[in-house]
Amino acid sequence: MALKLKAMTSNDLVAFLRDCIPYYAGMMLDVGEYPDYDAAYSQAYHEIMSYFSNGQVPSTELLYNMVESDSGENVGSLWLSMITREEEPLIFISYITVKDKFRRRGYAASALEVAEKMLLPHGFEKYELYVFVNNVGAVQLYQRLGYDIVDKKAQ
Repeated sequence: MALKLKAMTSNDLVAFLRDCIPYYAGMMLDVGEYPDYDAAYSQAYHEIMSYFSNGQVPSTELLYNMVESDSGENVGSLWLSMITREEEPLIFISYITVKDKFRRRGYAASALEVAEKMLLPHGFEKYELYVFVNNVGAVQLYQRLGYDIVDKKAQ
């Protein structure tokens, strides 16, 4: 299984936001951050749309479709943010998802590995992310890839 990261188009962004916002709202609701779905959705919408308020992808944000090399099929999405913390450039993994029918096949791990190789020549050696602790599959993925858990906010 070979995977390519293909930059999202403006049409891809619309579809991505349509999927990303409800997913994020659901995760916030599941961990008890909000009392109901409407409140969680409103917060998710405002947080995510603050990056894309004019319908464009800012230069600090990297949004990719995860494309299976042989079939050309879109298997998921990856959103990376280029930030600086303590004068050190790093990549923040804002969102990664694999479509249901492609899960548990290594696509998420492959996408992160491709991204790391692609961004290393540009000085990005460090990666950070937040993960909802109830998302057991994601926690296991990040641990398997060598990411350190530094905080567990939602139990």
